[in-house]
Amino acid sequence: MTDSLIIALWGLLAIGVNTAVGRWCRRPREQRSAPPGDLQR
Repeated sequence: MTDSLIIALWGLLAIGVNTAVGRWCRRPREQRSAPPGDLQR
């Protein structure tokens, strides 16, 4: 493996983890403050 390929794979992994954690952290707050229909917009 080349260094650039390893860096690209780690970058994708970090982005995936960040989006998953961000969605999981935001979900409970939105469900508490807004009715379920508003989440789909």
